[in-house]
Amino acid sequence: MKRNIAGLVIANCLFGLSFGVYELAFPLFLDDAGVRLEAIGLVLAAAAVVNFLVVVYGGRLADSVGRKGIYGASFLALAAANVATPLAASVAYLTVLKTFQQTCVSVRGALRGVLVYESVAVERFTRTFGQLVGMETSFHAAGYACVGLIGAGEAGLSYQGVFILSGAALLLAVAVFWPLFRDRPLAAPGPGVRLSLRSVFTFDLHPKLYLIVAAGFIFGMGIAMSHALWPLYFRQKFAGEWAGDLAAFGGWIGGLLPGAFGGAASGGHGPEFALISVVAVFHRLLLGVPMFIISPLLRSRFKWLYVGGLAVEGIMIAAPAVADWLTGSFLVVAVTWVAHDIIGASIWYPVQERFVQQYCRPERRATEVAKAAALMALGVVAGQALAGPLMAWMPAMPFFAGGALIVLASFILLAL
Repeated sequence: MKRNIAGLVIANCLFGLSFGVYELAFPLFLDDAGVRLEAIGLVLAAAAVVNFLVVVYGGRLADSVGRKGIYGASFLALAAANVATPLAASVAYLTVLKTFQQTCVSVRGALRGVLVYESVAVERFTRTFGQLVGMETSFHAAGYACVGLIGAGEAGLSYQGVFILSGAALLLAVAVFWPLFRDRPLAAPGPGVRLSLRSVFTFDLHPKLYLIVAAGFIFGMGIAMSHALWPLYFRQKFAGEWAGDLAAFGGWIGGLLPGAFGGAASGGHGPEFALISVVAVFHRLLLGVPMFIISPLLRSRFKWLYVGGLAVEGIMIAAPAVADWLTGSFLVVAVTWVAHDIIGASIWYPVQERFVQQYCRPERRATEVAKAAALMALGVVAGQALAGPLMAWMPAMPFFAGGALIVLASFILLAL
């Protein structure tokens, strides 16, 4: 199965590059298009509602026709959605595209763990999965860096340019994944098990999987609330009390690379894109690199690693809000923000995936993983819908409220 893992590593690293571009560029694109904060949250939330239904059925198809075809198709469809995004002429069109894009991302995310679990020995899953996700997440940083090039002199990228780059990375991912990955034979349904359309929406998961789903629902609210619009939080601050920090950064860049940000391609906001990109790069590297290093060490006490890692992450996500209210310092807020995953998701995320795979039946693995992922993602709907109003009320509030919800989610897992 080494070919399978090699194909997954390369494809998912290229996905990481593509997703990094999209994740950072999309809220900035909406903001520059004049979409209000409250409307941005609703655009993201509308996508999450449709996402629930499609992801569950995508898992059912993967159990019926094979993993490889559905996984590869999600990359191709995602490429089309990303390239089309900057051509949007209205909020309604953006909502449709975002819905399509998020659904493709979720189908891929639900199947990624399944493909790894079925390609390695069970005892090596946590290590392999954690290192795969660590590499993928580190490649997000490369995508963020590309967004930072918007407005960089004559060679600067436009929004259209970075979204095309995102789509091209996905096409390359499919070109590598398809010849390398070999689908394993599908497990035969057990006695009395029918993989019918009706069974897709019958929720008969393992009882402990429902605990993970409940915690994941609340976590989804918190992570969406705190992460959906974070680039706009920094943009607001750079237009106000952190204007001096932005000017100093622009002066430093100008001295290091004369003429680097002429501003023609971005309305004079080149240094702003660059500094937000720097924050984003550290945000992802401080998740991806620790996860790659820590995953091989996660061999026991999985429940307590899960609970403790999630609780620490919640506290650290709330910390930037407290730092903002107490210090008002860009440096303090930025450092606390980028550090929240080091002893958080780098530990609990691969452990969660291990539990999810463990409590799914082999003959319905993709369907049940997709059901669990889709149910957890419903929390994202509320979190994304609330992110805009909370930020409009108090810029740092989404961090504080989101972090508090994640801490609450960790307590549910004590019953696991």
